[in-house]
Amino acid sequence: MQEEVETLLSDLGDAVKSNPNLRPALAVAVEDLLPTRVLHLFKNIPDRDCEVLWIDPIVGRPENLILESILVPPVPIRPSVAMDQGGGSNEDDLTVKLQEILDVNVALKIALSKGPQTSTIMEEWDFLQVQVAQYVNGEMPSFYLAIS
Repeated sequence: MQEEVETLLSDLGDAVKSNPNLRPALAVAVEDLLPTRVLHLFKNIPDRDCEVLWIDPIVGRPENLILESILVPPVPIRPSVAMDQGGGSNEDDLTVKLQEILDVNVALKIALSKGPQTSTIMEEWDFLQVQVAQYVNGEMPSFYLAIS
């Protein structure tokens, strides 16, 4: 870790020279691990090191712990939601949640293409994670996910 901090300080040498107050802040700097970076790291773990993680490389690999896609049940087997008024049925909860995931995904893609502030991208990313978590576990309340 200390080597990484020293490398970071040398890369940002001019900034530190002009503003010495940056040095203490950079000493606690850490890298945010994006899921794509973690996936790359997990794929590069050798089989012999998987056993240290208590993972049998024949049965599964660490990269299998990261979801790259989600299962979508076909429309005919999704449960429909009965309407209180009228007597018809509405879109099922799974279809609504899948549509929300798609909408957030499109918003994230647009945010990435326009190059807005990092905070906007991170908010969209976090909201996408909340939507997918609620799809996987429908009993998970949204307020809990927003806090954690």
